[in-house]
Amino acid sequence: MTQSVQVPSFEPEETSPAGYPVNLEQLKQRLPENLYWKTAAPTKDPQLLQERAEQERHQNALFGKIQAGDASEEEIQQYYDYRRQLSEDYLSFAALLLSEQGEQLPERDRGVLELSIQMHRGRLKELPRQREEALARKELQDRRREEWRRSGGGNTVPP
Repeated sequence: MTQSVQVPSFEPEETSPAGYPVNLEQLKQRLPENLYWKTAAPTKDPQLLQERAEQERHQNALFGKIQAGDASEEEIQQYYDYRRQLSEDYLSFAALLLSEQGEQLPERDRGVLELSIQMHRGRLKELPRQREEALARKELQDRRREEWRRSGGGNTVPP
C-alpha cells in the first residue's frame, strides 16, 4: 500500500472561516498543473472523488506488483515517477503557501505544512533507492522464472 503524506486540505474561501488567508483559486492559477488539485484539494465533486479513489487503487495495485517482483520495468518507472511528481508538487504547493501566507496561517496549519515539506523531502531522497530495489526484485524474480522454466517447471505455475 502506498503511503500518503499530504499537505493540509484547506477549505476554499467561500466555506472557510471569515478572514482565513488561503485563497485556493489564486494558488490554483499559479500552480495549475500541480497534482495537489487532483489528489488532495478539498472537493465535493463526485467525479473527482471517484477519480481519486481509482488512482489510489491503481497505485496500490501497482505497488503490490512491484513488491512481489511482478511489475514490468515500465510499471516500476511509472510508479516511482508518479511518486516523485506527487512529492515535488506537494513540496511546491506547501512552500508557496508558507512563503507567501505562512505568517497569517494558524500555527497548527503552519506546523502541518512544515511537516509535509520535511516528509516529502525525505521521500524524495528515498525514491532512487526504492526504485533500484524494485528493479533488483524484478530482475531476481525474472531469473527465478527463467531457471524454473529451464528446469522443466513449465507445466505448473511459476514462483
